Amino acid sequence: MDHIELHRGGREEAFPETAEDWPYIAERAEFARYPGNSVPWHWHSEVELFYMEQGAIDYRTRAAHEHVRFEEGSAGFINGGVLHSTLQSPNSAPAIQMLHIFQPSMLGDPAGRLQKRYINPLLQCRGVDVLKWSPTNPDDMPFIDLLKSSFSHDLQRPQNEMALRNNLSELWIQIYAKAEPLFSSDGASWMTSRDVQ
Repeated sequence: MDHIELHRGGREEAFPETAEDWPYIAERAEFARYPGNSVPWHWHSEVELFYMEQGAIDYRTRAAHEHVRFEEGSAGFINGGVLHSTLQSPNSAPAIQMLHIFQPSMLGDPAGRLQKRYINPLLQCRGVDVLKWSPTNPDDMPFIDLLKSSFSHDLQRPQNEMALRNNLSELWIQIYAKAEPLFSSDGASWMTSRDVQ
């Protein structure tokens, strides 16, 4: 991948290759192929879950001067509806990032209990823009290892779609656990559909 496509007249990223019945895409982003080793400001309703295979990148959200650095071996989560940009970190090796970009509705019935209890609270919390798992924290390694292995599914084999969905569900449990303390933090508030737009 060497660029992103935006919907006309805005900053929303378009994913023309996703299927309506499978709202998921896997990407391998090589930052050396992007102009300026960066991805411009954009947003998408899908969540972004990624692993840094090589190098380091800075994610910016809310303001250009605020950033979170993801170094080689780390993992991250960007919530749906969050305006963000990415830039290869200064003095970094060429950054390579593996991404799952998906609608969390693929994890459960959009009108069901799982959506109401475990998906919507995370998606709608303004206090959860970016989450990070670091390879220097031993407690983060099970998440990082599961995320790394989740990119090995050959989706040309139909049974692997279920295996990937199971991996994403297991990862979501850990994402939710990491984010849950932020739901009640003083700075957290809940997003409406208008905020996302």
